[in-house]
Amino acid sequence: MQHDYDLLIAGGGLAGNCLALALKQTGLRIAIVEASTREQQQDSPAGDRALALAAGTVKMLETLGIWQGISRAATAIKDIHISDQGHFGKVRLSAQKENVEALGHVITARDIEAHVAKLVTESDIKLLCPARVVGLMAGSDAVNVNLKRGDEPLSVSAKLLVGADGGNSSVRKLLEIAQHTTEYGQTALVTTVKSSLPHKNVAFERFTASGPLALLPVADNHCAVVWTRSSEDADALCPATRRTFWPNFNTVSVTGWANLV
Repeated sequence: MQHDYDLLIAGGGLAGNCLALALKQTGLRIAIVEASTREQQQDSPAGDRALALAAGTVKMLETLGIWQGISRAATAIKDIHISDQGHFGKVRLSAQKENVEALGHVITARDIEAHVAKLVTESDIKLLCPARVVGLMAGSDAVNVNLKRGDEPLSVSAKLLVGADGGNSSVRKLLEIAQHTTEYGQTALVTTVKSSLPHKNVAFERFTASGPLALLPVADNHCAVVWTRSSEDADALCPATRRTFWPNFNTVSVTGWANLV
C-alpha cells in the first residue's frame, strides 16, 4: 500500500526539525506538521531564552550541518565557576586546562530555531504549516492522521508518526499515552543583564536553598540569568505586568531588571 509519507513528524520545533534534517539523506519521504507559523515562532517570547550547548551537542549540530550557520551567533564558555551557598568549596573548570576550544556555547533559542527552520525549508522535507493533528488511527503497517489546516480538513498516511510536539503533545493525548508529572514548587526567572565588567566568557552557577542561580555569558557583554525560586517568591519578585509565561515551561521571562542580585 502506498502511503503519503514514510515519516510524519508532529512538531516543527528543534526536536522535530533536527530529526528531519538527520534523516533527509535517507531517501525517506518526510513531512513535518507544525501548528505555529514561522512569524508566530519568531515573535514568541520563548525565543529569547538562552540555550547552553555542551561540546557534545555542538559536535552533533556540526554533523547535521547546523552549527556552521549559527556558530557566529553563539558565545563560547571558556570557564565555569560553581559554588554552593554556605559551603567553602568551589569547582572551577577551564577550557584551556582541558585543552579544548570551549566548554560549551550559549545561544538564544531564536537564533538556532530560525536557522534550523531555514534548512528545513531549503530541503526536500514537506512542511505542513500551519496545521495541527486532530485525530489519528494506527494500524499494523501505517498510521492515518487527520489534520486541520486553517479551516480545511486534511488526511494523510505515513508508515511512522513521531510526536515531537512538546509537553502538551496532541499525539500523546490522542494515543492516551500516560504522563507522570512531578511538581517541585519552583519557577525559573529568566532575564538578561549587562555587567559593568566584561564577563570574560565565564559561566557561573550558584546552588542556593531555593534552587540554582546561573549566569551564562552572551554577546555584547550581557549575561543570561536563570534564577530558580519558589513559586511564591517568583510571584512576589516578578509583577504580572512585567512577565511572560512560556507555554510548556514553568518559566517566567522578566524584562527590565537592573539589579538582580
